[in-house]
Amino acid sequence: MESRKRIQLKPRLSIAKIGKPRFWTGIGLGVLNAIVFFMFIFFFFEIINIMKSAMGYDIPLQSEDALFFEQTFLFSTAIALGISAMIRYWFLQPAFHFHKTRKNLSLRIANYSLFVEFVTWYMVIVFIRQVLYNQSLLGTRIYEYYEWIFYIIPVYLFLTSWTEVSRYFKVWKWKFYVFIVSIVSLFLLSFINLSSYYRSETVFQKIYEEELFYLNSQIALAENNYQIEFDATTITTLKRVRTHELRSLLIATKNAFQKDEKVSMKQILLEKILIHNFKSTNFEFNGEFLYAYPIDVYSQLKKVAPNSDEAIELLNILEEFYQLTFFMGERLDTRGKSITFRHKVSILQDTFEKYRRRFTSPYRGVSLQIKVIAYRLQKQDVYKHPFVTELKENNFPPPIPLDTKYYDLYPELKYISE
Repeated sequence: MESRKRIQLKPRLSIAKIGKPRFWTGIGLGVLNAIVFFMFIFFFFEIINIMKSAMGYDIPLQSEDALFFEQTFLFSTAIALGISAMIRYWFLQPAFHFHKTRKNLSLRIANYSLFVEFVTWYMVIVFIRQVLYNQSLLGTRIYEYYEWIFYIIPVYLFLTSWTEVSRYFKVWKWKFYVFIVSIVSLFLLSFINLSSYYRSETVFQKIYEEELFYLNSQIALAENNYQIEFDATTITTLKRVRTHELRSLLIATKNAFQKDEKVSMKQILLEKILIHNFKSTNFEFNGEFLYAYPIDVYSQLKKVAPNSDEAIELLNILEEFYQLTFFMGERLDTRGKSITFRHKVSILQDTFEKYRRRFTSPYRGVSLQIKVIAYRLQKQDVYKHPFVTELKENNFPPPIPLDTKYYDLYPELKYISE
């Protein structure tokens, strides 16, 4: 007897099979799921950035392109997750409702949708760990080179959400229409301006309000008085706290001062900003000093006219070193009990607390050099500058002499103890 198997074609999925109340309720729950997911991830990023700012780390000071990528990527991922939740609710019914069978159809589709949601959350964790974290600390911009890969993720999640359903129903038209609706929704959502909800950047600006104000004032000074413009990349780097770009800028500026050539006014202003805002504090774990030494600044001072703009700004740098050094000395001598414990002089508060137990040679060298230079400047009448005037008024006693090699290069610094 020849056995014959009954061939049963897949039925078409329709609203009638799902049920109108369940169909519209599923759409509503999918939209709600997408909104909750987006809001959670968006504000989770903000909380992480606020905590990083409070701990002294950088936050992504993102460009318009970066913000657009972040928003559209999260919007598209939220839409894909909402579609998965919609499908899961549609098929949370007994299998007998769709087919005259006792197979566990609905449960398999619902479990598959839960798996898609798990993949989505796992992808979000990887995104936070590998992209957001590395971007803020290393200055990388992964999305600029692999943007298309990130957009493949929500597309994959969308197609995966329909995989198990397509085993039992003809759904290619449904997939097409839902995909078109998703693209249109993403296009409309991309016009939403979320900049007013980025609280982390406001917190960052509040924490470094004094430093950012000084930076902006010096940029305006360079443009108005010296017709010097800093490019956007340099300005962004000067706002950073501990990125690789900031360290490279510190080293490049220091090397420029240590060469025999005359430095430019732009490099002078850069060094002044870097010292005033104490940008090297997070890179000095091994006693590395990333500023030009006072003797290097004095060397450049000897190469310019006493009344020139370059001389004025170089003397401003020496004044920064002067305030910096004496603030260091006061903290060191009083062992953290000084009245200036919470007072900002010319640097960030509490930046030198860690040097109380390891006041290494680079910092001792800075202290000795600026004290000798300041002492000799108060004895000269070459420079007409408020810093020199202040030194003459203080008239402090002679400090410890420098190494003889410096006196061979600059004999005018040599003095006899009084």
